[in-house]
Amino acid sequence: YTDINKGKKVTSDTVVSVLADQVLYADWNVDTYTITFNANGGTPSFTSKNVTYSSTYGTLPSATKPGYLFYGWYTEDGKSIREDLTVLITANTTLYAYWGTASDFTYYIKPDNTIAITDFNGIELTHVTNLIIPSSIDGKVVSTIGYRAFDYYTQIEHIYIPATITSFGEGNSYSINNLVSITVDPANTHYVSIDGVLYNYDRTTILAYPGAKEGTHYDIPSSVTRIGDLAFSSVSYLQTVNVPSSVTQIGSIAFCITYSLTHISVDANNPNYKDIDGALYSIDGQTLLTYPAGRKTSIS
Repeated sequence: YTDINKGKKVTSDTVVSVLADQVLYADWNVDTYTITFNANGGTPSFTSKNVTYSSTYGTLPSATKPGYLFYGWYTEDGKSIREDLTVLITANTTLYAYWGTASDFTYYIKPDNTIAITDFNGIELTHVTNLIIPSSIDGKVVSTIGYRAFDYYTQIEHIYIPATITSFGEGNSYSINNLVSITVDPANTHYVSIDGVLYNYDRTTILAYPGAKEGTHYDIPSSVTRIGDLAFSSVSYLQTVNVPSSVTQIGSIAFCITYSLTHISVDANNPNYKDIDGALYSIDGQTLLTYPAGRKTSIS
């Protein structure tokens, strides 16, 4: 074409009428492919959809199978496919539902007849990289995730929190080194995810910064008053964190095993904390709270 916005189409039959050098512009059509969903004995909410190369997969079907828990959609070779991933396939493709059972979790029944999960028995499920927390087990609503219920399961790359969860324990990103993002169902009224980072619903507590989230710097929002226990633990890429004046409480070992972290900055108006040469102290300077693990210099 003669113009970047198409203009006149030029073919082998076009008569050359210009008297100077000319730039021609290629016109591209993006390929579209069909995804077919094989529910492996279950029932998907829909059976196929079209996707466009280099876009995201978008909405994927839910699926049900009596007596089983749905763990998401996987390729034939075991790669987890999520709604936010970029389409890189170059042919029509089938995705397969992966199913688990209630025995994959340790849990108990609360007095209100809802379920509290205390552990994910993921040692035998190393290929489960997309952890979809079930909204129900054996017909009972899952309402609670216990403290550090998922820690040390390093294969997990993504955690999905359903709308039913009203209590999500702190420390649930600890030692999940490959965790890229946490997603919360939009209907959940207790928690929210902002760019893959987990907060309580009113954004006053930051609960979990994923260990494998890309980016070397993070500004904690000014709405935050508490940094949860282990909230920034086991983080691989983060080098600097800004703590706003609004933060008045920092949980236990909030920045532990974050070997990339070199500097913590605290707003000068913070009433409880301050930084000295990139290390975190109590406001009176008498208590060293965090010395960034990535710093190579000594401290006196």
